[in-house]
Amino acid sequence: MSKLKEEGLVLSLSAGGGSSHDNINSMSINVSLTKKGVKNYEQILEMIFSYIKMLKEHGVEEYTFKESQTMAQINFDWKDPDEGMGFVAGRSALMQDYKLQDMETLPFLYTKFDPKVYQAILETLTPENALVVLKTNSVETDQTDKFYGAEFSLAEVGGPAFERLKSPVRVAELIYPKVNEFIPNNLKLADEKPHLVRDDDLAKIWFQFDDRFKQPKVYMSLRIETPRIYDTVKNSQLSGLYISAIREGLNEIVYPIQLAGLSYSLGSGKKGITFSIGGYSERVGDLLRLVTRNLKTIQIDQQKFDNLKEARIRGLQNNKYGKAYSRGGYYNRLMLLEKQFTEEEALAALKPLTLDDVKAYAEKLYEKVYITGAAYGNWTDDKVSESVQILLDQIQSRPLPKEERFQEVVEILDPAEKIVFSRKILDNNNSLAYGLQIGEKSLKRQAKAMLLAAIIESDFYTEMRTRQQLGYIVWSFQQTIEDRMFLRFIIQSANHDSFELKRRVDTWLQNAGDLLDNLTDEEFERHRASEIVSLEKKGDSIAEVLGDIYYLATEEDGDFDYKKKLVEMVKKMTKAEVLTAGRKWLMDSNTPRLVLLMRAKDNGETLPEGVISEVSQFKNRRGEQARQTAPLGTGL
Repeated sequence: MSKLKEEGLVLSLSAGGGSSHDNINSMSINVSLTKKGVKNYEQILEMIFSYIKMLKEHGVEEYTFKESQTMAQINFDWKDPDEGMGFVAGRSALMQDYKLQDMETLPFLYTKFDPKVYQAILETLTPENALVVLKTNSVETDQTDKFYGAEFSLAEVGGPAFERLKSPVRVAELIYPKVNEFIPNNLKLADEKPHLVRDDDLAKIWFQFDDRFKQPKVYMSLRIETPRIYDTVKNSQLSGLYISAIREGLNEIVYPIQLAGLSYSLGSGKKGITFSIGGYSERVGDLLRLVTRNLKTIQIDQQKFDNLKEARIRGLQNNKYGKAYSRGGYYNRLMLLEKQFTEEEALAALKPLTLDDVKAYAEKLYEKVYITGAAYGNWTDDKVSESVQILLDQIQSRPLPKEERFQEVVEILDPAEKIVFSRKILDNNNSLAYGLQIGEKSLKRQAKAMLLAAIIESDFYTEMRTRQQLGYIVWSFQQTIEDRMFLRFIIQSANHDSFELKRRVDTWLQNAGDLLDNLTDEEFERHRASEIVSLEKKGDSIAEVLGDIYYLATEEDGDFDYKKKLVEMVKKMTKAEVLTAGRKWLMDSNTPRLVLLMRAKDNGETLPEGVISEVSQFKNRRGEQARQTAPLGTGL
């Protein structure tokens, strides 16, 4: 893959084997192409078959087998436990192909190094056995699939291009993989108590020892807050290019580490960079050091940068062709969030950016930081603290004061305020996103909203999806954005216009009192029990448990009893309290609401009076209202 990327032909590559029949096995190689790669796909095929030729001539080394054997044994010994139904279903499927005594181990473990078998498999990887699929919008087609209408062409090929695949030229850079030094060989469990391991002006980090899964693994997630992510639209695009460039630069050197059961992820949000790392505890430190020492250095060349930038531009440009309900979400964010850049602003900022811009950005990104995060697994508080210090030593940062950290601000609607926004989009569907802003976040309000959302979910879906058949996408749920809480209803329809969707939802809300009045005590208790089970459910893996801990560390300021408090609030909540809140939120005209109606590209409806179509009309509405109501002589 590194050679293909060096040539600017591909963005990613994956490969693996499988079977679809008792007597047929297959090997799949999937490659994501650049524009240059599409034009030169035959060159890519030649390199693939050149690599296969090298493998045939070199043969499979025993150390490669032992690396795979070791990782298979480790993954077998320390596999995340299956839940009951998944365990039974998986074992039942294996019984179709393996003897009972072999079922537990044979599909998972490698017991014998057999180079003759490997060579026999390699010999089947020939152009004559290959089905090559080129997927792009620039190919010529002559057939149409009768079920999905997909356009395609199919042909057997020959000639010089095929002959080059049969006898590919040897490429010097395509060599056999070296020994993987990151394979762990000394896994054991530690035993420590969980506690806060660091709390100062640079970082606040928690650690909890895994006393549940008892595996020699650890996962850590950190949010590196920096003011250079969403302070300007230029920085918002630089941060995206930075993440892509760092990942690309690390791809080749991280690959053997990933084979050794380790993983990392790097992303960005408005508040900062998110960095997660995990796997077998013995070697997590090696991956941590490797990643952190590359965080301020962009190692890709101009060609790779151009490919990454092109992909990002294409993604932004394609957003406008998204599904109707997703476009509703986009405009919802523009209206409700105080700081949200438009796609046009993002594109205008992105297009002039250069590789030198990203390199300069990487140098300045971590000048000031505040790190919040957590670790969970088979480690110690000293190991966690040491790991955070390794990161800080590499990025060489000063403390970021609280007042300089990004804070998401959500628009607060006035009591009884009703905003209807409509926009024509490029999708063939219409959609509705109906939001009721129900107040500031609190445990009591959240408990009421959770129970109410559970009560109305089935009725709303049945009425809109099954009885009225408005569309396939019909959702209702409770949502919290920073300190504001909402009840939300979403419908996407190909057959009903968006204003009709609004009329149907308005009618349903007006009649919601009947649903609440007819709710029995038994039904209420079932909803309560279901919500409690959902809140008390623990993750099924070390990584999932860390996800919960990380959320509580970053979003609830380390209140790890938050879910327990919420459960207690749900247990204390009476049916009368929930129904009273439901009538107020769903039926009272004083509940502020924001309704976004996306109209399909062929929709010719005229907007009714009072419906706005520009985000600026929403943002400036209070000033406009003041001007309309101000008495003469005020100067407004």
